[in-house]
Amino acid sequence: MTEALHHFFIPSGRIGRKTWWMSMIALIVGTTVLDLAVWMLEGVYRGIPTDMFYVNLWVQGFSPHFWWSPYISLVLVAWSGFAINTKRFHDHDKSAWWNLINLIYFAGVLVGSLWLAVLGLLVQSAMLGFFAGDDVANKYGD
Repeated sequence: MTEALHHFFIPSGRIGRKTWWMSMIALIVGTTVLDLAVWMLEGVYRGIPTDMFYVNLWVQGFSPHFWWSPYISLVLVAWSGFAINTKRFHDHDKSAWWNLINLIYFAGVLVGSLWLAVLGLLVQSAMLGFFAGDDVANKYGD
């Protein structure tokens, strides 16, 4: 358990391509499960029929009791993504500042440009998911 928490929340050390891909998949699946669980709790709390509570929650929004849940999820995903990406950049002998490449994606989202957002994801995926890191030890570890 401690190793998993260290892996997802401490941005030090190095990881390889396979570990990066598995971590990203685990992060997406874990976030989806967490969000669905909170939505189901919200639906049960409100007494919404189970076949319609996703639609009702989407239209009506969260109640005052669950307003915090999307923000908690966002913070967990953002920090975990930062930590995992940092470790992968370390494998390329690059600093955590290279996470700023994600600004391409966020700029695309903010200005409503699907192409810019996709470009940002492709650049990050190519660098971290497809290019091999250093085979030898570097200043970030073995």
